[in-house]
Amino acid sequence: MRKLNKLLARASALCLAVAMTCASLPQATVFAQSEETQTPSIETPQEQEEPIICDSIVTGNTTAPDEPVGYHGYIGFQTAAYSFRSTFNDSSYGIDSGYFDKAIVWGGNDPETFPEYEDYFDYDIAGYVFTPTYVDANIDKDGTYTVAVKDFDWTLDRASGFNLLFLDTDIPLESGATITDASIIVDGVTTATIAEPFQDPDDDDYVHVVFANIWNSDLESYTGAYPTESLEIQFTVTGINISDDPTDPEEPIDPEEPIDPDEPVYDDEEKVDEATHLKYCETDDGTVEITGYTGSATEIEIPAAIDGMRVTSIGDWAFGYCFGLTSITIPDSVTSIGDSAFFNCSDLTSITIPDGVTSIGYEAFSYCSGLTSITIPDSVTSIGGWAFSGC
Repeated sequence: MRKLNKLLARASALCLAVAMTCASLPQATVFAQSEETQTPSIETPQEQEEPIICDSIVTGNTTAPDEPVGYHGYIGFQTAAYSFRSTFNDSSYGIDSGYFDKAIVWGGNDPETFPEYEDYFDYDIAGYVFTPTYVDANIDKDGTYTVAVKDFDWTLDRASGFNLLFLDTDIPLESGATITDASIIVDGVTTATIAEPFQDPDDDDYVHVVFANIWNSDLESYTGAYPTESLEIQFTVTGINISDDPTDPEEPIDPEEPIDPDEPVYDDEEKVDEATHLKYCETDDGTVEITGYTGSATEIEIPAAIDGMRVTSIGDWAFGYCFGLTSITIPDSVTSIGDSAFFNCSDLTSITIPDGVTSIGYEAFSYCSGLTSITIPDSVTSIGGWAFSGC
């Protein structure tokens, strides 16, 4: 059993058709430690029979990802045309997804939209997948670090600015560690310096600083030079306590510690209902949460029960990017709709939320651009931010 972590939607991208002008990109990921230490660099090739040597590596030593030290820092972005790298703990595109070392470029549902890039088309996400060089930081002590993305053609999607630009880490927010003196370096030139970077107010778990977010009016988003060759973020970390290293064995659960009754516990095994092609998890109270969809139907009817268990929730990102989905029927048994549950279901035209639903999550229906009508019952008492943004 495990607790289902709240998914982050900050850096998830929208699906829009874009034009591309480049195809061949090298495949390598580099991990960089503090600049205070000087040891030989090591590269980790991705899906290559022979190692690929990077032409440019940040100052400081590097370490292979199978030798984790302390915490980690990652560069994340979403261009104005919605090419992106997401947060490390995004369930759809994060570190466990197989897409985290990629750059996703949307091009519509049909690989023949850009036939010259058909070999890069991924049918699972209906988009083009490229592999730039990412420089990810191993943060093992106080010091200055650099994260970067290189060997990526930034003219690929014809963008000239960022919707999102951020530094993502797995440093617990409660650790008290801080990030200061961040510099944005574009094509080798420092274009902005931020003494006290903006902590993402929607991330309650990790140190996650944001330099551009066009949807957050409290942040003065970065609008400086746009890269053509490389993008780097250099930053200083203080307050690192290596005893809090996430690679250390987990502390045993205190049996006397009360369990939050509002946070369900899920079966580790995600299952697929063969009749409906719906993915689901069983909660500790014997009910079911819908977590995804593996089919291709344009009309979906969620059953009130699966395998004899009541369906009570639609999970985070359950139907995100289900292009072609025009209609969905939600049973009366459902009480909650998770964050980004129907994010960018652009062909969805109408939906009726049944009586009994009490909460609608953050960005639950964001960018459902075809949505012309929606019925919300009086039972709903909580609607997350940007739940219907872009509709």
